[in-house]
Order: sequence, then C-alpha cells, then structure tokens
Amino acid sequence: MRRWVTVLASAIALMACGDDDDNPAADTGDAAASDVSEGDVEADTTEADTTPQLDTSPPVGSCDTTGASDTRVVAGRYFMALELAPLGGLQLFTRVDVVGSDDALLSLEVYAVSSDKSWQSPAPIVTSCNVALDTDGGFVATLPTFFVPGEANPVGASVEVTDMVLSGTLVDTTSFCGTVDGYLPLLDTQLAGSAFKAVADGTESTPPESSCGGGGATEFAPIATCPSLVAGANTMVSAEQDREFQLFWPDVDGGGPLPVVFLLHGLGGSSTGMLQATSWDESVDAEGYILVAADAANNADGSQVNATDWGFIAPAFGADNRDLVFFEDILKCLGEQRQVDTDRVYATGMSAGGLMTTFAAVNRTNIFAAAAPLSGGYNFEFPTAPDHKIPMIVTWGGESDTAVGTDFHAQALALIANLDANDHFHITCDHGRGHEIPDDLTPAIWEFFQATTLGNVDPGWTELPASFPDWCMLPE
Repeated sequence: MRRWVTVLASAIALMACGDDDDNPAADTGDAAASDVSEGDVEADTTEADTTPQLDTSPPVGSCDTTGASDTRVVAGRYFMALELAPLGGLQLFTRVDVVGSDDALLSLEVYAVSSDKSWQSPAPIVTSCNVALDTDGGFVATLPTFFVPGEANPVGASVEVTDMVLSGTLVDTTSFCGTVDGYLPLLDTQLAGSAFKAVADGTESTPPESSCGGGGATEFAPIATCPSLVAGANTMVSAEQDREFQLFWPDVDGGGPLPVVFLLHGLGGSSTGMLQATSWDESVDAEGYILVAADAANNADGSQVNATDWGFIAPAFGADNRDLVFFEDILKCLGEQRQVDTDRVYATGMSAGGLMTTFAAVNRTNIFAAAAPLSGGYNFEFPTAPDHKIPMIVTWGGESDTAVGTDFHAQALALIANLDANDHFHITCDHGRGHEIPDDLTPAIWEFFQATTLGNVDPGWTELPASFPDWCMLPE
C-alpha cells in the first residue's frame, strides 16, 4: 500500500515552512538554517504548536429531515471523492449520508475515509443541513470548520479545513458533482479549482471519479518546438505552463558530450537561491558539465501552480506530471543544441527539491543515472523492477532534521531501507545539523556523479574518496 501518511505530511511541512534558498548564509550551516519561510529559518522548528488537534466533539446536531423524499436524490450513503488541485490533483475520499426533499438536501453528513477505503470515521466529521436545490438540481453547501483526522489523509494528523463550499449539481437521483473551494490554514492554501463527485456507495470506479468530467489527470505532450537556449536565464512553455530555468555550461566546448546536472530548490525558494547555497555553477568550467538550475512552476500572478512547488505529492508518474515532462523537455532541447551525454544525467535538490529529486530519479530510471537528495525521500510504493538501479547519496540532518509536520530523519531512514531492500547502491550522509543545506557536500556529490552512468550504477567503492566529509559512509 502506498505510504500516504508521509505524502501530505511532506506537503504540509513544506507549505508551512518555505526553504530559504535565497538566503545562502542561512542555508549553509548557520544555526538559523531550516525550512520555515523565505528569509526566516529556524533549525528546530516546534511542531506541536502548529499542528491542529482533532475536535472529537460531535458535529452540529442532526438535521431536521421532515419532508424527506427520494424524488430528487435517493436517500442513502454516497462515496465522494475530492480532487485537490493545489496538491497536484491529490484525491481524498469521504462517504456522505444524504437525505433530500423536493427542494433541498435536508442532511449531508460527511465521514472521513482512508485512501484504501478500509477505515471510516465513526462519526461524521462535518454536517450541513437544509441545502437549497434549484430547479436544475444545483446547490451550494457551505460547511462549518472541521478537521480531517489523520487516518483519512496522508498527513497522519488532523488537518483543519475552513470555509469549504461545495457548489454542485444533481446528475441524477444517485449522483452529484461540482467544484470545491475552501482554505487549509496550516498550508495557507486555497482549494479553489478543486472538484468532487459523489456516487452511490459501492458503485465508484477504480480509481474513483472526482469531477463532473469524470476526473483523471491531464496528460501533457512533449515540447514540439524548442526555444533557443542560452547560458543564463531561459524560458520555455512546457506542459502548457510557462517555465523558467538557468543554464550553465563550459565557456570552451571540449568537443565531447557533456553530463547534465539538475539542481532543484526547496519550497518558496528559487534557482538563484539554490545556486548561492550550493555553488554548483562555480565548477561548470573546471569540471565540464551542463547545469540546469530549474524553477518550480508559477502562475502569471506569481502564485504556485503546486502548493508544494514540485509535483511529488500526487501519484502522477507519467505524462500527467508536468515537472517530469518539464525535465524531459529541457533534455530534449539541450540535446538539439548542445552535445549531451544521455548516459550521465543527474539530479540533486533540497527539501521539496530533495523530494522531487528522489521522485524524478525513481520514476525516470531510464533518464537519471544517479541522484543526491538533500533532506528528501520517497512517499510511494518503491518500484521493484526499474529500468536500471538508481544509485543515490541520501543526505539529511539527523534526528533534528524536522520541519512542521515532517520528520526528514524518518524520511531518510525509509528511503535507505527501500534502497537496501531493492539492492540499489547508496551512500548515507547524516550531517547532524538539522534541516539545512550542507554546502560542503557539493564536491563529493559531483565525484559520485562522475563515477556513475546509466551503464554503471555501482562505482565499486570499498571506501569513500577524500572529497566526502567524515559524516558520510558506505553501507556496512
């Protein structure tokens, strides 16, 4: 079963605390380095004060169902799937007990349901009464503030939802669908653009439909016409979204194909901040590689397309993941204009960028020869038959590597266990400095990348090179 408990935990942590990539002093070892907010970092963020507690008192009293009728909607239990657009289309499940009349939904009692549908809350988490129906079956249900318990969402802890509004339409007497709005205070995220669909319980499809259109993620076509790429700032339209990234390559073309390194920033950060914190661009000429410092997708108003910046939270592993398509588009365009060694493509990134680094490497083993996530992890079922093994340096900041809601120490240990179980070569680097970028690891990561290719996934090291700090080690 997919490890949903850690998926949204990562998202909530990363939403509540932005990576301070644009403050290199904070990200490279100072005591105030963490994943809290842009320009305001704190290594040991207190989690208890910011995690909402489940209100176990019963919801508002039962609704008056006088005048109930099955004419407009059949009374009974419905399975309702919600598709949360700001979280990459992540689906959450509920069951709803519905009683209707000729002109209203007299009672909507919503129960929380786990992602595998094996658990349901013993009582409704929220109730709405006497929701008017118009002549076309339209309705607007405004729900009071409620908490989704940890058993029913990937965070593993109760999550407050305020101002939720279901604007829907009766499709027929046993189904209804529409749009969702609302607010997640902990993530400081609006749910506008989200959707839902409810059908008679037990009749839902697999996976359940979650919108009036049926649900299901959009698949994006690869880029058709590449822009002219330049050293420095670049833009392209990829997966129907304007994207920005910075490119660095040697001033003198050595005459042979060059390896490519992707560098991914943390939540709320930027490619510029990540460059300042890691200095990857300073070795491009001396070492001879192409560096892609990518920026997460933003809307025209500067807001995030994904609440977590990168698309690692929803189970979108193919052309339905705009970031994976973006990376492939960059490689395609680089290959048209530069000599690229397609056997030597690598990724590294911090926090949200570390999670995306792992996600990309695990799901594109035909592209990435190795990866070095910094405070990253993988939150889905680990593939047992990839195209090839994916060697990694797993780096984190020890037991104090936590940000609100996420234990990156646990994330690292889980990733290491998966790599062990599936026989992937890996190096572990516990710097013990909490949630910060270890700027002194960049030379070692590059030496590791140099020793791995798609055709050679094990560098064969019996001891680590001198470029590695003493807090890194090979498996015993």
